[in-house]
Amino acid sequence: MEAGISRLMQQLRHNALAIHQTLADEQKSGLLDDADHALDTNISRLGKERTRLELYSKQSRKTTWMIWGIVFGVSIVFVFMFFIIRIF
Repeated sequence: MEAGISRLMQQLRHNALAIHQTLADEQKSGLLDDADHALDTNISRLGKERTRLELYSKQSRKTTWMIWGIVFGVSIVFVFMFFIIRIF
């Protein structure tokens, strides 16, 4: 059991050193800085698009209520005209 635990600890240490080396290499190559810049750009673009989407949503709600009002008004006029034609 001690041999198994010892082997697992050696693998863990080897993996930790490999991860450290990979991160150091990526930091030297500027890959992490490029990714950070791309993420910042995406976040700012998402903020702008969210603002545009909220504006579109408000306009869409107004249009939807206007359409329902027109449908209701036309229905009332239809019923009114139906009764007027039946009476006369």
